[in-house]
Amino acid sequence: MKKVHILTFHKEPSYGAQLQAYALGEYIKKTGREVRMINLSLDYRNRDAAPSIPGKLRMTVSKALRGYYPFQVRNFCFRRRFSVPETGCFTSAGQLERYPWSADELYITGSDQVWSRIPGKLLPSFFFSFLPPGAPRISYAASFGERFDKATVADMKPIAERFYALSVREQQGVEVCREALGMPCVEVVDPTLLGADFSPLLLKGGKKGGVVCFNLHSDPGLSAAARRLALTRGLRLTLMRGFCYEGSWRNFFMPSIRRWITNIAQAGVVVTDSFHGMVFALLFRREFVIADTGKKSLGRLANLLSGAGIAERIVPVADLGTPKAEKLPPIDFDAVWRRLEPRVEASRNFLKTFLQ
Repeated sequence: MKKVHILTFHKEPSYGAQLQAYALGEYIKKTGREVRMINLSLDYRNRDAAPSIPGKLRMTVSKALRGYYPFQVRNFCFRRRFSVPETGCFTSAGQLERYPWSADELYITGSDQVWSRIPGKLLPSFFFSFLPPGAPRISYAASFGERFDKATVADMKPIAERFYALSVREQQGVEVCREALGMPCVEVVDPTLLGADFSPLLLKGGKKGGVVCFNLHSDPGLSAAARRLALTRGLRLTLMRGFCYEGSWRNFFMPSIRRWITNIAQAGVVVTDSFHGMVFALLFRREFVIADTGKKSLGRLANLLSGAGIAERIVPVADLGTPKAEKLPPIDFDAVWRRLEPRVEASRNFLKTFLQ
């Protein structure tokens, strides 16, 4: 079983989505397998078929006006240069079902919220409804997201039972698999923690040090707090925002994936509300603070930080730049990675079981 196919959100306008896809592909490639990304477009996720030519034209104009295409063109170039090869583009479940998939190759769905509401009508496809019944398949670090319909998940049981094994990225997902699907499941780490080499992605040059704020949810309070922190410490501030699907001229100034990861790698301190912002600060051993704005659940971040023994890195956004937050001790990264290594190794072993 030399060829492995991955189905995930590999080209969505999200730094985390594209880097987790890169990381899983690179890790599997290191085992000597040939890896391909199943190129399923979510553009028509809630349609029974691709729209008419006028419909496509309206979608194209809308995306161009909101800055979607400049960002995605750079992401396309990134994938062509650094990521594993992709299949031809599929835009519907019907196209996937008509393709002659081999029953002698391994198929992996995940990571990311592939079993959430995001895929819409394509949800069965992310449970591999289109594969021959005997084709070996597993999930790796799949997620149901924060909001999901347990009844809809239960409807997936007949095709989920064809999986050789299930793994998810949150403990909540383990419980959902047990209760809604009636299947055992294990929790594994995000693919970005498996050990992929990110150094080829780093840009040369640039200013080192300073405060780098990755404001995933574009929260004004977080941006203001990052400015306060930079002013308190007398450091330069670099602001990066998560992609906004609503029309905004700021979308034209989204940094490329390589610039995003380089900014974090060169930061003096990272301030973020993002899981992957935190993960890359850990990977590059950068001091960081997680800003709790009270608007989004930080359960996934808190779980990893608690396991790493640094749960105190989550700070109310109002405390950033105040003496209370400045009292945080430096991170002992050697100790952090000693605590995380058993979880990482268990996750690698889960994959190795099926890759071998």
